[in-house]
Amino acid sequence: MFCRECGNKIDNGATFCQSCGSRAPVHVAGDTKKVRPVAQPYFRYIAVAGGALVIIGSFLPWIKVYTIVGTLSTNGIEYGWEGFGTLICGGLIAMGALIDMRPPKNLSVVVCLFSALVLIIGFVDLKYISDSIHNADSEFSTGSVGEGIYLVILGGILGLAGLLSEVPKGGILGAIFGRRKPVP
Repeated sequence: MFCRECGNKIDNGATFCQSCGSRAPVHVAGDTKKVRPVAQPYFRYIAVAGGALVIIGSFLPWIKVYTIVGTLSTNGIEYGWEGFGTLICGGLIAMGALIDMRPPKNLSVVVCLFSALVLIIGFVDLKYISDSIHNADSEFSTGSVGEGIYLVILGGILGLAGLLSEVPKGGILGAIFGRRKPVP
């Protein structure tokens, strides 16, 4: 028999899992079916929210320039291929996390890769935008990093955090937030 929460083996007749402390499933005589670990969907909702933030951040300003004439801003989509890339990755993160909530699917690795790609694009563009603003500041104009790039980075972090918690035994976040201590 296996624990529904963490997937570890439980001795027949045990009331609680020795690894995570959750209540053991009732074992019916003659039942040889293995109990599949149940995914914790609330962590996947974090990944879905991360994908949504990436999508929203792609449409918000990534760079703002303040001049004596007015304010100019460029969102991720106008900025270049990076905006389209983050938009597509954000959609794939959200859809992949939603699809993976059903038991037979296992898209966590793919979704984590897209989240990591979003983080790489976000941090590289943040550095590039910051350097460009620093080099272009003059007495007639000044610039700042827009909130869109920060939302893209935050969404990538949430996408990774939500799905990395799904590694065996609940991952680091599962150990911190979702697991009970074993009952003595």
